[in-house]
Amino acid sequence: MTDRFVSSEQLEEDRRKRQEEWELVRKPNDPEQAPEEEYDNRSLFDRLQEVRNKKQAEFDEEHKMKNMIRGLDSDETDFLAQIDDIRSKQENLRKQEERELIKKCRESASSSNAEEPSLAKLRPTSSGTVKKTVSKQAQLLGSAIRKRSRCGR
Repeated sequence: MTDRFVSSEQLEEDRRKRQEEWELVRKPNDPEQAPEEEYDNRSLFDRLQEVRNKKQAEFDEEHKMKNMIRGLDSDETDFLAQIDDIRSKQENLRKQEERELIKKCRESASSSNAEEPSLAKLRPTSSGTVKKTVSKQAQLLGSAIRKRSRCGR
């Protein structure tokens, strides 16, 4: 066990070291003498209890948000499941409508491709030749699409 006795020489040596350290960090408006260390005359139990309480308060503060979060109860999960079902039904209806629309477009395109120019669309002109009636859309496409010229071959 260590000796509890401290000599005055040891105290003077400690005081001198504190003064040297104080001179290094002292500001012009601080006193020239280093302030004495404050002696805590409380019992060891009281000091340790204070440290323990501080650590517990820090721990509680860190975990406060974790304790605030709670799980969903059955009513909330049922409600969320209903919303999910409604959304999936709406999505299925939208996809089905898209499929039907695509099917109709394909049918109309295939029927227009398979259909020969009928005699009703062909009109005789005054000169006796047959003239095809062309829709505005076909005229626009015809003007936009040009056949390759065979001049270079």
